[in-house]
Amino acid sequence: VEKGFDFLGDNFTILDKGCVWSFLSPLNIFSFNLVPVVKKNMGIESKVEFHLKNILYKMTGLRIVTKTNVKEIFTDSLNDESKLKSIFLLMPKEKFDIVEIDKEELIGHMVANMKLDSFPFIKYMMGCSYMFPESRMATHWDRYEENLRRNLSDHVTIYWVEVPQKYDMKTFEEIWGIMQ
Repeated sequence: VEKGFDFLGDNFTILDKGCVWSFLSPLNIFSFNLVPVVKKNMGIESKVEFHLKNILYKMTGLRIVTKTNVKEIFTDSLNDESKLKSIFLLMPKEKFDIVEIDKEELIGHMVANMKLDSFPFIKYMMGCSYMFPESRMATHWDRYEENLRRNLSDHVTIYWVEVPQKYDMKTFEEIWGIMQ
């Protein structure tokens, strides 16, 4: 956002015929990820809440997240809709690396990720699919893949980005260089 982008997506975005729609989850702030631009733009209530939770952490070791609305932090910077130009699939690894991948590889990773994210529900889906093989639940993942194929333009550039568990601004600058 500081580099001038007008859209930020995290785990959830809505794809629709080459466009991406905002589906922002709260920004989870801890002492280790509070960057200056967020600190500067936080409302007074969020700042007080953050500092109280940080004191609690120092006293007990219990880390409690401060949740804030991203649009309240970046009031003039985020749009609800944007043309999708590129996708960066971030994966935690030991060292930084970035390679271009194709749409089918991305779809495979996205389906696997969604299955992992919905693990408790997937057990129910599998049982239901076994009992009712013609149901919509039984064909959910096939329909999910087809929706991705239909809504991801062939003109989108897709990158597999390996990001070190411990990173610094140099890593972000390398990603930024590719994005330009």
